[in-house]
Amino acid sequence: MKQAVIVGGGISGLATAWILREKAREQGIELGITLLEKESRLGGKIWSIKDDGYLCEWGPNGFLDSKPQTIDLCRDLKADSQLLRSNDNARKRFIFSGGILNRLPENGPSFLKSKLISWPGKMRLAMEPFIPKYNSDADETLAAFGRRRLGEEALNKLIAPMVSGIFAGDPETMSLKSCFPRIAELESEYGGLIKAMIRLAKKKKAEVAAGKAVASAAGPAGVLTSFKGGIQDLTDILAAELGMTVIRSGEEVVKITKGGTVPWRVVTARGELDADAVLLATPAYASADFLDGIDGDISEVLRQIPYATMTVACFGYDRDQINYDLNGFGYLAPKQ
Repeated sequence: MKQAVIVGGGISGLATAWILREKAREQGIELGITLLEKESRLGGKIWSIKDDGYLCEWGPNGFLDSKPQTIDLCRDLKADSQLLRSNDNARKRFIFSGGILNRLPENGPSFLKSKLISWPGKMRLAMEPFIPKYNSDADETLAAFGRRRLGEEALNKLIAPMVSGIFAGDPETMSLKSCFPRIAELESEYGGLIKAMIRLAKKKKAEVAAGKAVASAAGPAGVLTSFKGGIQDLTDILAAELGMTVIRSGEEVVKITKGGTVPWRVVTARGELDADAVLLATPAYASADFLDGIDGDISEVLRQIPYATMTVACFGYDRDQINYDLNGFGYLAPKQ
């Protein structure tokens, strides 16, 4: 029987183990799977805590259902009935600028009325349809794209806070094609973002008039979705499905070697495992250490991937302590 070892018990490792097991069963392949996690708890950065009636997410607080893979996984796990979608107020986002909260504009009229962007900044944004499209196969940073198509002010007040909120990253170093491939496609296909918005709006209107479904296969596009008990429910369900015959938590991998009498040997603090395949579901810097003596070039590339530090602070308030409507998702603050 073939043996596969997965290193890392976060969402990537757990989902990989589960999908690998299901695919092997479908194809009638005998496959032994072992998942190794150095911590005693599973889930990695996904961590939901309930305290005195409050739910605190120490990591991600949900996922967007605009792509079907996560929804499909939930359905396959028979956990889709436990999904909890955010209400319409979650679409309202705010930017803290000029000492006040400014609602992020959602359309042309609200953009013109917004005090978030100055009139020179709005004029620069209005020039976007006349900016030539990017005609190079080379990738572009998010900052370079924003500066080129929308201007410096829009980059600093709109794009940079959004990127920070989604990725906790720096737009000056982040890839447009990797982070927002659809935006790169829209510019390439339509010549600009505003042109794309107009064309797509007309297309959607025509499809609605023709009675066609325009929502994505994953449900309403781009809706923030979690579980009734917190996003950790997903990793808990995966762990329960896999069971302790697959998962070995509290077991740290010390070294991985290649060749010899077996394709791979995984050395842990408790012993050794022979494997036909090893899958690394660990942070890039940890994977770099494992691959150091196996493939120095890949190891070096992995070491160069930057990671952003992040602090999460959870606050809980009684509803009667708040004397205004809770009618939005949250706010972001530009660096400048």
